[in-house]
Amino acid sequence: MLFRSAPVVQISPQSAACIADTVGFIPVINSVPGLAAIGSYTWYIDNVPYLSGAAPVPAFSHVFSQQGVYTIKLMVATVNGCSATVYDTIKINPLPSVVAGPNEILCKGRSVSISAVSSTGVYQWNPSATLSCNTCSTPVASPTTTTLYIVTTVDTNGCSKQDDLLVTVIDSFNLTVSASD
Repeated sequence: MLFRSAPVVQISPQSAACIADTVGFIPVINSVPGLAAIGSYTWYIDNVPYLSGAAPVPAFSHVFSQQGVYTIKLMVATVNGCSATVYDTIKINPLPSVVAGPNEILCKGRSVSISAVSSTGVYQWNPSATLSCNTCSTPVASPTTTTLYIVTTVDTNGCSKQDDLLVTVIDSFNLTVSASD
């Protein structure tokens, strides 16, 4: 009598991520007595097949573009037809918002107040060397050359978003006027 076993399958857990993150799902197939070789697999997101083929079962990654809760399903079958299905869910969190103020132009040796508005109230400005504060919403910028400032905000889920503004520095010049002008 031939004993046939269904595979014992799990998906390594990742319970949450952010929009635009690459999320990886790793299959775990446990060996059981009488288990025949894995012959085929299919990965699904919300019952839509995304990746299928013959063994071995690869890890699966996906970039989610919308927030929500998604069902991940992995179906695995042995070469003799025994199969198993495992389900997992993942929550995709929205990105916070951050908007840097308008680009600025200033003369060399001057300063300008720049600003950003964040949905989280968290600010991280870079580069920070020529700013009066790198964690406030309205630092004073004193660059000596044209500088692109990037502001990042992070929410409680660990999701982050960036925006930038350019401060263009105009170098001073000497103007000489002769008497005949």
